[in-house]
Amino acid sequence: MSSDGAKGTRSLAILVIWSIWCERNARIFNDKEKKLARLVDEIKESANLCSTRLGAFPMLRSQQAPWL
Repeated sequence: MSSDGAKGTRSLAILVIWSIWCERNARIFNDKEKKLARLVDEIKESANLCSTRLGAFPMLRSQQAPWL
């Protein structure tokens, strides 16, 4: 894996972990809960935004990730 690909993979992992952490906090501290499908959609939307707007996740752009 190229250096950019490795950085993109790490960034994507951080995005997923951060999103789950924020959902955890919302459930515990704010008594709010999203459906799993909504959480997954939000993660995909964030990844797509970062990929197209910020140039992050080059491995997603090169493979035309169908899930985005």
